[in-house]
Amino acid sequence: MELSFEHRSLRDLCEDPTKAERELGEATATTLHARLSDLRAIERIGQIPVGNPQAYGDPNGARMSIDLGNNYKLVFCANHNKLPIAASGVVDWSRVTRIRILGIEKHALD
Repeated sequence: MELSFEHRSLRDLCEDPTKAERELGEATATTLHARLSDLRAIERIGQIPVGNPQAYGDPNGARMSIDLGNNYKLVFCANHNKLPIAASGVVDWSRVTRIRILGIEKHALD
């Protein structure tokens, strides 16, 4: 999978373990780097073995998230010039090979 980042500071956070530990805590930073390695190693999002990938906050299925633990989620979208769209009108994630990391979000406990 080919990864890109929404902005430079996000890329820096994702690529610098020290910065990630400082901002997210050691456990979340470790999980973040493991998930990014997992994403780089696969061809399609359905192949990711962990992290509970799921649709995230978009009725068209254009965004997904992966759990990082401690209520953090890695949020991303497909990053194709022409999005692969299924017959149902939502993004066909089985054909997505490029993603853009949009952010890391922390959610309050329910």
